[in-house]
Amino acid sequence: MTKPIIIGVTQRVDFIEPYNETRDSLDENLINWLKGVDCIPVPIPNTLINISANDKVPDFSQLNRWIRSMVYKVLCYPEETI
Repeated sequence: MTKPIIIGVTQRVDFIEPYNETRDSLDENLINWLKGVDCIPVPIPNTLINISANDKVPDFSQLNRWIRSMVYKVLCYPEETI
């Protein structure tokens, strides 16, 4: 049996007017397809990239820390990620 491939999946942002809020959204069909081809999908929240009007380059430090923690969890506790 081959090891599954870990794939980070970005999400779209939807604005929900009745609640005046934004939400990350992900098509369940994509997740099911990735699992079907022996991949481990890892949804990536959009809030992990800090972008301000004064920044010329977005701050990816939060995203980088999150990715490292997710990879650690998947490698150390694979039975809990599927």
